[in-house]
Amino acid sequence: MPFINIQLSRELPQERQKALADGAVQIMASTLGKKIELTATTITTTKPEQWFIGCDQLTEINDNSAQIIARISENTNTEEEKAKAIKQFFNLLETVCGPINKNSYVMLDEVPMTDWGYGGQTQEHRRIRRTENGAIDMEHYLKKGRKIRSHSTFNLASKLKSKLPST
Repeated sequence: MPFINIQLSRELPQERQKALADGAVQIMASTLGKKIELTATTITTTKPEQWFIGCDQLTEINDNSAQIIARISENTNTEEEKAKAIKQFFNLLETVCGPINKNSYVMLDEVPMTDWGYGGQTQEHRRIRRTENGAIDMEHYLKKGRKIRSHSTFNLASKLKSKLPST
């Protein structure tokens, strides 16, 4: 978790496939904050005569294409982080694969944490802090709530104080 599927319209040598997978994993880690050791990547090739852009077969227009679909947990990244990652993925494809059609897509598929996981546990299960016996750690969440409320109260008091007329 996360999972990256890279699809190419032509075969790449093994060392280029490795460079593509490594680059994709690095983008997931550096831009989206995902753990390298939990990121899985597959690379598949579709024959260019089976790849169409609009109604044009890639072999007819003498072009190459690629796509990346990266699955990440929902609401774990900002719009800015996702936009940056999409641009980096496209640049990676062009760097490793050579010129590709501008209609080569990158998709970040945000999956609800309840709908996927690894090792038999959902991401939601991993997100919830638990005690050693597996129960939800209520003390942790109570402390966290108190801290949030104290900051909120302090911030509200500061804002109100700043709006009072000076005497």
